[in-house]
Amino acid sequence: MSNGLPDRVEVCLAGENPLTIYPISYSIPEEYLVSTIPLKDQGFASLIPGKRETYVYGPGDEQRYHKDYQRSLFAITRRKDEWDCLRHYEILANGAVPYFIDVEECPPSTLAFLPKDLLLKAKRLPGVSLGSVDVRCFPISEYMDIADALLVHTRKHLTTKAMARYVLQVTDHANARSALFVTGTATVGETPASHSCNYLREIIFHGMRSVLGSGLVEIPKMTFMYQLPSGADVIAERSRLYGYGFSYALRLEEDAGLNRENIEDRIRDREFDRVIYGCFAYDTRQGKEWPLPPPYWALVTKYYPPSRIIMLHGGDRKPFDERLDQRVETALRE
Repeated sequence: MSNGLPDRVEVCLAGENPLTIYPISYSIPEEYLVSTIPLKDQGFASLIPGKRETYVYGPGDEQRYHKDYQRSLFAITRRKDEWDCLRHYEILANGAVPYFIDVEECPPSTLAFLPKDLLLKAKRLPGVSLGSVDVRCFPISEYMDIADALLVHTRKHLTTKAMARYVLQVTDHANARSALFVTGTATVGETPASHSCNYLREIIFHGMRSVLGSGLVEIPKMTFMYQLPSGADVIAERSRLYGYGFSYALRLEEDAGLNRENIEDRIRDREFDRVIYGCFAYDTRQGKEWPLPPPYWALVTKYYPPSRIIMLHGGDRKPFDERLDQRVETALRE
């Protein structure tokens, strides 16, 4: 790492010029962070990854879900398809310590924003084992020092706003005032794009809106990221969202004055400081993916230099797609 930021890497595909890759990770809206470490009355949170019988939370239980982490010393987390997982950040934001199964095997350049040294230190505290804390020998003061340090780190580096600022900084546009955020196409397979989850796209969009305000224009609109109008059926809406939208959705305030019209003309006029593609080569276990090239690609690459185009890839598979022009800057999860 240099200047406190993960190092970028360059890769070549099929003999083309190097593609610059910046590490990135999930993050969490800062409003979810507790102000201090909460009082604890249980050793481990009740949810255990992979054990479906512990997935007891419904679409109306987001507050109860977070509260369970807050009252726990530890919460179990693990690698899923790949190492990154929103659960890591939910645990940290709620003032618990992740008990990260097999974190010892995580490659050094993976999960580059997580303080893995602190996670390992907590995991090795006396009296701690998977799912159990022996209070007779557990050093609570040492635990609190670790928990405090993790919360400070989370507030500084792992909020959506911090991650968005990182993206702008490493692409040499920290002073950007506007961006076009291309969210995807109308559908992914049979799923409306408005409800097709890609955590990295969602959290960077949330962070960019926090940083740029109305200077960020997303197209198409991601309706599920915005607060529902008074009287709306929250349970029904959350039931349609991946993970019920916990920790990412239905948070942003609507901006009635935001203009999403005449996008092609505004690209030609180079109105936006940056063009961000929130998702490309999106794939799922069913093999669905966004069609390529992505929306506005020919127009954007005609009127914007590569240094002003950012591609985000948060999928668990297919980190690159050779059908894309390889001249842009890319932030790659994992």
